[in-house]
Amino acid sequence: MVSMHDVIIIGAGVAGLTAAYTLKKAGRSVCVLEARGRIGGRMHSVHDPLFPLPVELGAEFVHGRHPLLWDTLQRAGLPTVEVLGEHWGYRDGAFCDLTESWERVFAQVLAEHPPGTSVADVLRKAEQEAGFTALDSSLFVSYVEGYEAASIERVSARAMAFEEGAADRIDGDRNFRVFRGYDAVPAFFSSALDPSLGELRLRHVVRAIRTRDVRVVVEAVAADGAALEPIEGRHVIVTVPLGVLQCEGEGEGALTFDPPLSDRYRNALHSLAMGGVRRVSVRFRDAFWEQLQPRGVESDLHDLSFVHGLDLPFPVWWTPYPLQAPMLTGWCGGPRAEAFKGKGEGAVTAGVVQSLASIFELDPAWVREDIVALHSHDWMTDPYARGAYSWIPVGGEGAQDVLNEPVDGVLYFAGEALNANGYIGTVHGAMETGVRAAGLIVEQG
Repeated sequence: MVSMHDVIIIGAGVAGLTAAYTLKKAGRSVCVLEARGRIGGRMHSVHDPLFPLPVELGAEFVHGRHPLLWDTLQRAGLPTVEVLGEHWGYRDGAFCDLTESWERVFAQVLAEHPPGTSVADVLRKAEQEAGFTALDSSLFVSYVEGYEAASIERVSARAMAFEEGAADRIDGDRNFRVFRGYDAVPAFFSSALDPSLGELRLRHVVRAIRTRDVRVVVEAVAADGAALEPIEGRHVIVTVPLGVLQCEGEGEGALTFDPPLSDRYRNALHSLAMGGVRRVSVRFRDAFWEQLQPRGVESDLHDLSFVHGLDLPFPVWWTPYPLQAPMLTGWCGGPRAEAFKGKGEGAVTAGVVQSLASIFELDPAWVREDIVALHSHDWMTDPYARGAYSWIPVGGEGAQDVLNEPVDGVLYFAGEALNANGYIGTVHGAMETGVRAAGLIVEQG
């Protein structure tokens, strides 16, 4: 038996759930299909009694004050905590202030550049003409490859400048955490679905999307591979991550489109890139760093927020400050993250010990002994993600405009990778695309 809905939504991440919420308010019936046994997608909070605060394995920060996300937080009654404290760099065995170095480099990258210019091109020119030191460049490479999850040889300087401008418009230099855990946001959207207009089906792994004239048929299997009944709708919104779309029907979680996507769409998909990230949250016996006074710091590290290192397995670390808890989060993004792809807890723990022992000049055996528990998730090998979040390479600057065009008035795409307003790779960027796709369907009548 084939069930029928106004709109079928593939993926219960924040883009899909935002689209479902928007359509529900417009009186449209929706069916949300999610391959995982939970909602949220790459928003994945773990509530472990060994950790005094929620552990974020995916998205953690509310970047700036985007009105769509902040309105949601207010309607859901979710308090936030602003990320405060001190940011330090670590090099040559001492802590250092990154402000002046980063300001100089950002000024170069955010200037006007011709099409085809990569961030690496900008840095090479700055080293020749602006007197940049090797340290200036190294610290910025570490930042870009970590934060953007991108290769500086490929990432578009024009796209990065556009994204920084978009962030400035929403106070993007301010960051916040959702006190109860970021998973409370998708939970709010899910709980708001009217059972008479929408349904959510977990463990539905979509295999094929077949468009036929003015309708669509979606075929899915259960987690164990058993076939499920087809689902028919008038429209479909595909919100799976870019890494899954780029599989083109091959591998677990991949989708087949019938008829196939046009070469124009396929070229646009492959003009964007999926970034790799490995992060780890660690619970210690005590917040040992608060009592330390590393070289280069005039007081202790009680107010430590971030420390950025170089040439370490996990080069970036942050605390929960201003909240007080014996927890640290380590971050490895971009090409360096490939070293952790497919690696288990043993390799991650070794990277944690090596990195923290180096940054804080501690005995590695002591660091290992002080670890109570840790959590990590490999998004790169996750079949329903195949990466952490998206970025724009040189030549991919117009790809999102193509992917935002509906196919035959039936097939729509949404998700953070498709945000053409400068918010690629963010929660609020994903939400914008969900609202946009839903709005286009509503406009059709």
